[in-house]
Amino acid sequence: MLKPSYTAIKQFQSQISGINTLQKAKTLSSSLGISISIEVSSSFWMLDWDLSDATISGTLELKLLPKLIIGKEVFIGKTARTLRIEDANPTRLDALEFELMKIIKNSVNSINTSGGGHE
Repeated sequence: MLKPSYTAIKQFQSQISGINTLQKAKTLSSSLGISISIEVSSSFWMLDWDLSDATISGTLELKLLPKLIIGKEVFIGKTARTLRIEDANPTRLDALEFELMKIIKNSVNSINTSGGGHE
């Protein structure tokens, strides 16, 4: 029988594919007793932010490793993923959120719940 933490991770993995915003991911993870942490291991940015239009332009590159935490157990994906946005034209912040959600989904789905994949 699987531990409750593995069951919660499997349920999160099955439901996150339909999630498209960070707020909805937070709501889902909270309902399952899961915290999401994102480790940034390297970064580069040269951005112009326009807060009134909620846009950015320039270059952003982050190496990210999402982690799921249940109690004292930490579950991590197989590898860090790179988020890179490079555009001289204004890009809406929701496009950045969309790209971040893709990384979170891919990383969450790479977590092995058959006995490994956690610290």
